[in-house]
Amino acid sequence: MENLQLLLVEDDLDLAKAIVDYLALEDIQCDHAANGLSGLNLIQQGQYDTVILDLNLPKMNGLEVCARLREQGIDVPVLMLTAKDTLDDKLTGFSKGADDYLVKPFAMEELIIRAQVLSRRRRHCITKRVAVARVTAATATPAATTSPSTCASRSRATRAGCRPPCRACPPTTAATAPSRAWRRSTRA
Repeated sequence: MENLQLLLVEDDLDLAKAIVDYLALEDIQCDHAANGLSGLNLIQQGQYDTVILDLNLPKMNGLEVCARLREQGIDVPVLMLTAKDTLDDKLTGFSKGADDYLVKPFAMEELIIRAQVLSRRRRHCITKRVAVARVTAATATPAATTSPSTCASRSRATRAGCRPPCRACPPTTAATAPSRAWRRSTRA
């Protein structure tokens, strides 16, 4: 796997140092933020493959950080790392936009494999290109090549092009699917 660039947002400095040191041994680069507000700023400025996010953080808790990321359209995978282990805690984390949830204490190997899997899925989605065709009366020519991350800016009729749908693309339903007449006209 290519070099991963992770961000750890954790206020327990001893745990954060242990995680960053272990990741370095595995040739994984990891930045660290000790509070939620710093973490949010780093995510907005940087390019991270995955964010490892604690819930109980000073200045802004992890749930708020995650919710703000999703509101801003930032789709970096988020792995919640917390001591909160009830089903309600996990459901709340997922509802705020977390992609995975790992309860403390944890095995470092599990943390690494989860971060790698989340990063791999995201890279697959981003690198997959979708050709959007502009159909003229005589021929079909590629109008644009877009990545799934730009799907949200396209019209609803062309958004269904991501297979499997990326986060920006809602799943195609009867209400959002292009009409049969539109599909027939694009095959001409």
